[in-house]
Amino acid sequence: MDDQNPSPATPLSAGSADDPEPLAGPSGRQPGTDARDGLADAVRELSARFAAHVEQNDLQRRAFDTLHDDLQKYKDAFLLNEFQRPVIRHLIDLYDRLIRIEETLPRIGSRKTGPTVEEFTADLGRFVGNLTGFRHALTEVLARVDVESYEDRHDVDQQQALRALDVKLHRAVAVELTDDPGLNNRVARVHKTGFYWRERVIRPQEIIVFRYQAPAPLEENDDG
Repeated sequence: MDDQNPSPATPLSAGSADDPEPLAGPSGRQPGTDARDGLADAVRELSARFAAHVEQNDLQRRAFDTLHDDLQKYKDAFLLNEFQRPVIRHLIDLYDRLIRIEETLPRIGSRKTGPTVEEFTADLGRFVGNLTGFRHALTEVLARVDVESYEDRHDVDQQQALRALDVKLHRAVAVELTDDPGLNNRVARVHKTGFYWRERVIRPQEIIVFRYQAPAPLEENDDG
């Protein structure tokens, strides 16, 4: 029997029927497909939640801004009607009074002939009266916002007690020497009056205070 050489093996092509088929899952889907689809769904859900959260925060921010603006408008209207409008009205009145005071000075100096002593005294008296009226009007404006001067708050006896230096009520701006020990740390003069706001000192009274200084001893003259 003749020997026959075996023919060389023929390589299998990629599409050959002899290739093994990939395993399929119970539903006929390729392995890993469900995991990829589940991950994609989870990412989409997280993205949707994040977008909703951002939108909700934006709505909350806009609502807060609107509420803040409304409260600010209400506050401004309340302050204007309940507090600022009355004060502004009185400040405008004070402005008008100041204009009238300023108009007084040119009239005093615009006479064609020199004023007599009586005329000048009368003009000066009216000018001082206008200034006094201006000060009283300003005091009324301050009183409307619960501000009182020391003089308006205290009676005569209490004002005498204020003659003693009190660091809570006074601020010494200068010193005046005295040889009377009983005047030491007493108020010599008031430089600027003090003011209260309700029960609180809003500006201390600026004063010049006495400071005791012992008199220099007399020098003895030796005649011999």
